[in-house]
Amino acid sequence: MAVATTIYAYEATFSGQTYTASNKGMHELDFEYGGTALKDWLSTPLPTFLAVVDQEVKVKIRLREVKTLPTLETKSDLVVKIKGGSSDVTITFKDMVLCAINGNQGRAGLGYVEFAFEHVNSTGSAAPIT
Repeated sequence: MAVATTIYAYEATFSGQTYTASNKGMHELDFEYGGTALKDWLSTPLPTFLAVVDQEVKVKIRLREVKTLPTLETKSDLVVKIKGGSSDVTITFKDMVLCAINGNQGRAGLGYVEFAFEHVNSTGSAAPIT
């Protein structure tokens, strides 16, 4: 079972393009990393073996201001920076593919563009999130 997490980032970089939060507010970042638990019991009340299969990484980032849209199916690392307690924190999502672009501009409200990514493990990376 994957657990969705939302954090707020001030900078995101994908395929050579950097998106900064500037004065439009922070980027909203949702990500999910998980799979299905495959368990084995050997006459015990608790599993004696557990493997996580069908793993996947999904990321959505909602931006307030976008001047250039990347092309669908573009593959690159997604690097996100967030404010930490005493220093900034960088999260790298390896080998992400842009799957969808959604947007909305309501009347007299702030608009947004949302990029949806999924991880592809073509490089055999053991750690898709660092």
